[in-house]
Amino acid sequence: MLYIMGTQINCEENFTGRQLEIISQADFFAGFSFSLQTAKKINTTAEFYCMNIYDSLKEENIEHLISVIRKYKNPVIMVSGNPLMFSYTKNITAKLLPEEYEVLVSPSSVDYLAQKTKTTLNGLCYVSGHNSHNLQKTYNEVLFFLNMGRPVAYFVKNREDFSNLSALLGKVKVNIAAGFELGSPQEKVLSFESQNFPDFIHGRWILILQPVKKDFLNSFPKNSDLNCSNIPVSREWTRFLCVNSLNRQDKHDIIWDLGAGSGATSIYISSFYGRNCSVKAIEKDKNRFGHLVENTSLNPEILCINEDFKNILRTLDKPDIVHLGGGIDRESLLLISQYMPKGSVLICSAATQQSLCTVLQSPGYAFEYSMYAKFSSNNISNKDAFKGEYVFYCIRGEKID
Repeated sequence: MLYIMGTQINCEENFTGRQLEIISQADFFAGFSFSLQTAKKINTTAEFYCMNIYDSLKEENIEHLISVIRKYKNPVIMVSGNPLMFSYTKNITAKLLPEEYEVLVSPSSVDYLAQKTKTTLNGLCYVSGHNSHNLQKTYNEVLFFLNMGRPVAYFVKNREDFSNLSALLGKVKVNIAAGFELGSPQEKVLSFESQNFPDFIHGRWILILQPVKKDFLNSFPKNSDLNCSNIPVSREWTRFLCVNSLNRQDKHDIIWDLGAGSGATSIYISSFYGRNCSVKAIEKDKNRFGHLVENTSLNPEILCINEDFKNILRTLDKPDIVHLGGGIDRESLLLISQYMPKGSVLICSAATQQSLCTVLQSPGYAFEYSMYAKFSSNNISNKDAFKGEYVFYCIRGEKID
């Protein structure tokens, strides 16, 4: 039986009697150096395995840890703190049968804050920015749970994290209970709304976020849902067809949306991959750029850049996917091709024969393209005649050299 213990495990007084009994009888411990100190004092005969906090959640390291654990009769994993405990329990137990493990959680700072603020923790989701070098996915996780109507316990990493989170949540109505330096002489507990974040005060912040409404995220917005004034924007159905020329297996870590305009396609592509990507939405027109920023304000995975893409491609990480939303000309296509690695994908739509030919004549790609048309029908005598309203080509090219 594997035992997983977590949260406040930095001193013996925080353990239950059963936890202490399990620790004294264990033959193997895995955890971080600061999580294992108490266990080492209680049990001097067991073997100890110290994990690296920065890469131990990688798939191969989880697999290795489980293979090691299976060699022992009474192994224990000890991870302090709510967010770490949540992450490790989720990743490890997903690979075990229910009868192979037991989770024993000690009282935590979130429980403490909930008691202080009389907050109900039913359905609470734990999210943390601690030890994260890129908070984009963390913020998306916060929005995802809030959008479902689920309360979120969030652990603030630093002043920058606090400021970024407050800017993001300022667009979503959320009631917040906050505490810092809990259990210390500097303890302070606050209550406020997301539109009225207080100034950051140095300390370890814990927030309990209660959404006032759900379903505020718009994954595949209609043009009427966006601020598109004075911006040419594709029809929703053509945008959908273009994005669906991709597939779920395409590598999608980094996406370039060149000539992003209103940001509609950036949002579509990101939503297609569950917002689990990094989109560089590049738009040179200042007026359009303002609308781009506004329309993608609840998409932390979309980075808006106000530049001519021709001037900055060399400074960006190489893309897995490129969407060309404007500027279909031979010069631009040759430039883009220089920075696309083998196996990456270019997608775009063409409404004229000239644009179609320009794209298909670009060297170094294996192209697929389809013609689509939207029709209406006119009643002529007793027969219906089709009337074409709009024709366009959907193009996908895979880089082959």
